[in-house]
Amino acid sequence: MHSCEDDGLENKLDINLKTVYDILMAVEQKRQYSNIATNNIIDKNKPTKPAFVREIVYGVLENKYLLDYKISRLIRGKIKDVRPQDLTILRSGIYQLEYMNSIKSYTVVNESVKIAKKFAKGRDKFVNAILQRYAREGKNLNPVPKSEEISDIISFWKIKYSFETWILKLFVNQFGLVETENILKSLNRHPNFFVRTNLNEISRDELQKKLKAMGIESVASERTDTALKLFGKNLVANSLYERGFYSVQDESSQILIKEMEIEKNLCVVDVCAAPGGKTFAIAERMKNTGMVYSRDIYMHKIKKIKNEAKRLRLSNVQASLWDGTKPEEDLVEKCHRVLCDVPCSGLGVIARKPEIKYRKNSEKIKKLYEIQFEILRASAKYLKEEGILLYSTCTINRDENEAIVERFLKENIDFKLEKKILLLPNRDDTDGFFIAKIVKEA
Repeated sequence: MHSCEDDGLENKLDINLKTVYDILMAVEQKRQYSNIATNNIIDKNKPTKPAFVREIVYGVLENKYLLDYKISRLIRGKIKDVRPQDLTILRSGIYQLEYMNSIKSYTVVNESVKIAKKFAKGRDKFVNAILQRYAREGKNLNPVPKSEEISDIISFWKIKYSFETWILKLFVNQFGLVETENILKSLNRHPNFFVRTNLNEISRDELQKKLKAMGIESVASERTDTALKLFGKNLVANSLYERGFYSVQDESSQILIKEMEIEKNLCVVDVCAAPGGKTFAIAERMKNTGMVYSRDIYMHKIKKIKNEAKRLRLSNVQASLWDGTKPEEDLVEKCHRVLCDVPCSGLGVIARKPEIKYRKNSEKIKKLYEIQFEILRASAKYLKEEGILLYSTCTINRDENEAIVERFLKENIDFKLEKKILLLPNRDDTDGFFIAKIVKEA
């Protein structure tokens, strides 16, 4: 097994478990996004089993409160007094003991102790004792609800599904108990891996054949003509991806693009474009005609959009810096389509970013409501008569979705709501996603 030296120790650290530790500490202590931290640290450490690393990282993040509950039953003091380094090693170890039957218990304990000797000096005996005890008694440490009262059910779910209480209350208020539990289960599953076929370069059928020849299986979506669900390894580390034949994009976003009714030679604005996937989907559907004005408030994201447009050989993307809350005068009443995919709470994509579950309160999200409305109001100014605006979020929170659209329509009587779609992960097997299709009347 590939390993890295443990400075001066006779033992060697398993590079895969060291990578798990590094990622979890980056997410927990440095507040990095899990997807970014995982990709960056895997690139840096070069573990021999990246899929194994991802399984543990996301397993720990998805089940953090449940793992902490189990740890709290095994220690003398309070969980809040356990050092972050110790807690990270224990969470990783207990996750492996509980959910990864392919690994022998003694291997998990021994490798975790090695990590503790390196990163939690003086605590290796503590880690060893807790994990040894869990290996013997762990199966009896699951929480049970106190009663059928809603407050007790929510307290139970907080541990079982590892969600903050305010999110659970929000979901129960909007969806009821039964639907909420189904949503929680779906948000704790590993998400599907979808890609978007670049129809400028290849048909979806032909792409499927080429992927199969590489050992990558796929299933075509019935809800859009571009989406493929992929299974296997090296899903983007291959020549088909490098040649621009496809891009990573969830099915929900591809459904959104379908609703825009894109055709050749349109003027389109994507007002909150980063990381650019929807911009490129629009540009591809226009067959390199017309123009997509791709806007964002961060220059490093604009640079990434420009680079990706080159990979996809798209000449009809014009990316530049702009604050979406303010209308861009040169584009007012010039555009046939506007995409208003606003910053949001991300409650629909928790399966991809499980750290969202642990935000301590809803105050930051409430501050987004006004920003979302301002972006929608500014974006609507770009539309020509009979133009179409798509307002979208990757959340399932009504206050960020229907409430924003209803407020806008009350203040703008020359716009009408043609259609709205709420995609739920448990019902639709996609990310949680909201789409409102708004038309400017003649």
